[in-house]
Amino acid sequence: MNSQYIISHRSFCSRLSDRHCGNDRSCPRCGGDDESINHFLFECPPSLQTWALSDLPSSPGQFPCTSVYDNFDLLLLRAPTRGVSTQRLAKFPWIMWYLRKARNDKLFNGVEVTPMNVLQKANQECEEWFVAQGVTKVGRARKRIQSLSQEESSGLHRPRCQVDAYWATNQTTFGGGFIIELENGDSASCSFGRKQVLSLLHAEFILCYAQ
Repeated sequence: MNSQYIISHRSFCSRLSDRHCGNDRSCPRCGGDDESINHFLFECPPSLQTWALSDLPSSPGQFPCTSVYDNFDLLLLRAPTRGVSTQRLAKFPWIMWYLRKARNDKLFNGVEVTPMNVLQKANQECEEWFVAQGVTKVGRARKRIQSLSQEESSGLHRPRCQVDAYWATNQTTFGGGFIIELENGDSASCSFGRKQVLSLLHAEFILCYAQ
């Protein structure tokens, strides 16, 4: 997560007012005088309650606090050194995301989302993301095994030679290379450059002919 992007580029009321895109700087959730990024994420009462309900470390005056930089510093740097697990810290981007959605639901739809609801949705989304990552890793491993199996069954045994060419327009040369794999597992490779030819097809043909 890029905290500088979050801090600098979100359209909250105080920032919109600073950019002359509105006159109302107040928080749409709690009615506070100034909706800054730190107020929205950490000081607004519903946000403050959400962090207190989470299993992330919170302490009055330390986290959340009045400095957005200190708050992000704790989440990104200090908390891991204090023994907070990666699994717990991984939840905070989703908490922020659902705080944002709750804020917009209040502003645009007049719907009040409770801190507990925000936290439950954030936890569920985080858990589903981790499950998806595990499924993806398993899928990739299976594809790798299938690829190796297909390669063995298709008769692509050593020794073998693989070639490829590099060609681009408006260049004075083209390049090529090959790698030879031997039965004992040894391999040898070579690359070269030559005067430019008419097309990639010509480059590939010359490379195969040289082979």
